[in-house]
Amino acid sequence: MSLPTDPGLLLGQRAVTSQAIKDHARGEGFSKIGIVSATSLEEEGRRLKEWLARGYHGGMSWMARDVEKRISPREIFPEARSVVVVALNYYTPQQHEENPAKGKVSRYAWGDDYHDVVVQKLRALLSWIQEQHPGAEGKVCVDIQPVMDKAWAVRAGLGWLGKHSNVITPEYGSWIAAYVAARPVRRTSTSGSAGSACPSSRWWGGESTSGPSPT
Repeated sequence: MSLPTDPGLLLGQRAVTSQAIKDHARGEGFSKIGIVSATSLEEEGRRLKEWLARGYHGGMSWMARDVEKRISPREIFPEARSVVVVALNYYTPQQHEENPAKGKVSRYAWGDDYHDVVVQKLRALLSWIQEQHPGAEGKVCVDIQPVMDKAWAVRAGLGWLGKHSNVITPEYGSWIAAYVAARPVRRTSTSGSAGSACPSSRWWGGESTSGPSPT
């Protein structure tokens, strides 16, 4: 199956394009959005295995579990075809209290639990896709499924990986948490002309953070 330059889901005489999904995701409050194919993260996976072999994960034994799932989203959700990567800016101008007797809590933990906030936004995006295509199915995960978070953010063009191991964006620096999801794509012929709509569309979603972040 070949993908058009701007893959979309063909619905009768109209198509839900990548741009339409990006626009709707921004409407849900996400700061940056990228869409890439749900292929395996081969090079990133090789580096992950080397990192684990060297014992760099220390006491984080869970990092050595489900390695293949971290590399391929289809190991988690076999029908995934495209990955939507969204970033949420969590910076707030409020400052920490300058009190040496108190510790500092990162800004992403201020206010409402981000798990609840992000799940709500991802489910709203999924619901919208399902309204456009009732045959779509979905799986939303936040801090549950093993996901190569920063690798997907970089691959989707949201930013680059800094020496501090966080994703850096031109607009927000490292003040982001990134999340991933997959969406339906339309079938096309090898010549690139539109064929029938994908009869069994799938949408896969999971959380991905940029790692230890500024406070």
